[in-house]
Amino acid sequence: MIKTILVIFLFSYNLYAQWMPVKDIPQNVNIPSICVDNTTNTIYAGADNVIYISKDGGNSWQKSAIIDNDADFVNPVVLHENILFLITNFQGPLFLVNVLLF
Repeated sequence: MIKTILVIFLFSYNLYAQWMPVKDIPQNVNIPSICVDNTTNTIYAGADNVIYISKDGGNSWQKSAIIDNDADFVNPVVLHENILFLITNFQGPLFLVNVLLF
């Protein structure tokens, strides 16, 4: 009985869940890595050769400068003590010393 109720609940819950496109980021961009800083409500999304940054929890986005012209991706994006670490397929590990500069 509990399993039946759980299945019905999960099925009905998924019927109402809707994904919305993210504005300010082109739909054809691959984003293999996302990092969320809950203390500042900032989201970093590693994309082709840039990082998209949202300072308002994902409502609006800004594109960073090109990290590497030859990069096919920026992955993973990790934040530690205001240092943003990332890896590109050509440059290898990179880091930005102070994310507060964005």
